[in-house]
Amino acid sequence: MKREIENHRIVDHKNVLRMLGHSMNGIMHVRGVPDGENQYIYLVTEYLGHSYVNFFDLIENSGGAGFGEHAGRLFLNQMLDGLEYLHEKAGIVHRDLKLENILIDSQLTFKLIDLGLSASGDLYRVSGAVGSPSYVAPEVLTEATYDGRRVDIFSMGVLVFIMV
Repeated sequence: MKREIENHRIVDHKNVLRMLGHSMNGIMHVRGVPDGENQYIYLVTEYLGHSYVNFFDLIENSGGAGFGEHAGRLFLNQMLDGLEYLHEKAGIVHRDLKLENILIDSQLTFKLIDLGLSASGDLYRVSGAVGSPSYVAPEVLTEATYDGRRVDIFSMGVLVFIMV
């Protein structure tokens, strides 16, 4: 969570969910659990309202059929713009790009969410077998160091394949 907060703190792009604040001290009182045993971390993000839907739900509700090349180009342009920002400006790799981590609004604006597995620093030498197996590049599964930017692009290719 600390990495997610640190990485979200510097992000400001129209295609990446913005974090407005956070709390690491909140304690929720749960019936039957002594006070202080359940500490929670809260992220406060921009409000997206009801106009956004999860990309996974959109694909699933379409019967799994693709949306065609035009929709694929629209999606790819926005997601590459968001990824370019993350990689080049913010110095972050997402590492968990998947349908469930993309929201779409009624104007077809895409937002990347969930930087929980993201990494920053030397993007050319990232390590750790993280991400969702159906979307990750083969080199991630070897647990060797890899170029984080390339594995994000690989995952984006899987998403385009599913969408088109």
